[in-house]
Amino acid sequence: MPGSQAAVYTALSSLVASVLPAAQLVTGATGTYQASQTVLLGDFAGNDTPQLLMGGAPEQYAESYDVTLVVRAFKGGDTPGDALTTAVGMKDAIRDGLAADMTLGGVVQQAYLASYRSQTGVDDPGVASEITLTVHVSNLT
Repeated sequence: MPGSQAAVYTALSSLVASVLPAAQLVTGATGTYQASQTVLLGDFAGNDTPQLLMGGAPEQYAESYDVTLVVRAFKGGDTPGDALTTAVGMKDAIRDGLAADMTLGGVVQQAYLASYRSQTGVDDPGVASEITLTVHVSNLT
């Protein structure tokens, strides 16, 4: 199975676009524009273990890493509960999309939502709620 991080990044981008078509997918600086729904594809953290150590072929590696995604819902003038409800719906859409295809279209052996944490804040223009998601990915290369 192909399992490069670039392929996983592309597969996760496609998944987000399919389950959250109204959300702005962010891969870098956003400038001053603030969409009502954004998803940031963030960092990779993990390791590669040679399969020779586990009785496999010397050229095979077991990849295991986490990918950070941040979903953000902004509601101008609304209450914190409104923004949080929207952000939770976004998180659930990504979780359900991963559950429907844990291989990300055959790119990896397994990808799933491993953890998440939320934060909601109020500022002058409105209320924002962010949920940081950790997607765990495992694969043999």
